[in-house]
Amino acid sequence: MKSYKLIALCSTLTIAGWGCADQQLPKQVETPPSASIALLTPTRSNQFDPTTLQVGDRIQGLEVRQVDVQKAFDGSMVGTVAFQGEVLLTGTYRPHPQSPDVQSVCFDGDAASATQLPRFLNDDRKVWFCFENQEAAIQQLGTIGTTGKATIVIDQYTTIRQFTDAVDSAVLVWVVSKE
Repeated sequence: MKSYKLIALCSTLTIAGWGCADQQLPKQVETPPSASIALLTPTRSNQFDPTTLQVGDRIQGLEVRQVDVQKAFDGSMVGTVAFQGEVLLTGTYRPHPQSPDVQSVCFDGDAASATQLPRFLNDDRKVWFCFENQEAAIQQLGTIGTTGKATIVIDQYTTIRQFTDAVDSAVLVWVVSKE
């Protein structure tokens, strides 16, 4: 049964342009992600206007589940927007930049993946986030301090735009592959 699911996933990824040549499922993964993974062609349409965004709207195939925004002192919009829906990303897993003070496994999306995650209008910051489910991230990616390349599936992506050290977050669903 697992081989049929792997073939179906690889076929879907190949059609979407991701490819699966010579890739195998990691041994620690028991179940593949659901069929609702957002396999998106990278575009510049990942930015949203937080003043018009409503729960239920869709950005890059992800559904808005929470909007908490307000106008900042400089007139820009700040706050938190949470999404639901699975998305496939490639990039680098690494410790939080303030490690060892902050003990978290985080992820930098590569250029293509960065365009798949929703962003506030005019938010040009580097796209990175830390995992909400740190135990699963450590189990699947390695201990805090480990760094490497990976293809992952996330859900419940939350983007935060504040004038603080707030960090975007996501739930790690599945590690497709890692180096």
